[in-house]
Amino acid sequence: MFLLVTILLLREVVSGAVLCPDQSQCPEGTTCCLMQSSQYGCCPVPKGVCCSDHQHCCPQGYNCNNETCVKGGLSIPYINKIPVLERLIARNSIESHSTKVFCDAIHYCQGGNTCCRNRTGEWACCEMELIGI
Repeated sequence: MFLLVTILLLREVVSGAVLCPDQSQCPEGTTCCLMQSSQYGCCPVPKGVCCSDHQHCCPQGYNCNNETCVKGGLSIPYINKIPVLERLIARNSIESHSTKVFCDAIHYCQGGNTCCRNRTGEWACCEMELIGI
């Protein structure tokens, strides 16, 4: 169990995805916000402000106010949340029966390897021993 948690935490650091409290993931540069469904969605801005209607969010520094985001005298429209990338709990039960470690929705590594970025920023697979676990 400790190894699984370590791998998951490492994968989050490597991939840049944002891990939400319910173990779902939001893309890098977004913010986890609770939805009306009691699951998390993603506010498509970093350090976003989650609105109390559980449907919208505002950029950092703005306040949610009657369908707008307000900062000083400036008012902009609410931002709609986007769906999470995936729910880790469901995927972990599948991964425990396979050897795939997913870097994102498309790329994955197999057989004791984990995701890392190469010099050009593209996904690559690295051996666990090489990354200091």
